[in-house]
Amino acid sequence: MSKTLVITTLASLALLAGCATNLATSQLLGERYILTNIDTYPVQIVSVDGDSSTVSPQRVEPGRREQLLRGPPG
Repeated sequence: MSKTLVITTLASLALLAGCATNLATSQLLGERYILTNIDTYPVQIVSVDGDSSTVSPQRVEPGRREQLLRGPPG
């Protein structure tokens, strides 16, 4: 194999790998954030669009989402 062919092949693979990434996602942690104002309450994200996940952070695509939240009782 010629050196030029190897370099061209590696450069092509690197460019194709760069096209495979999806930057149009948001990340949800789902952890409780306790530093809230006195008139608000901490909540925890339980599921997004009916899908609960133990992966943190959970990646979601942009757009409208249905979230199930867990808050203090009462």
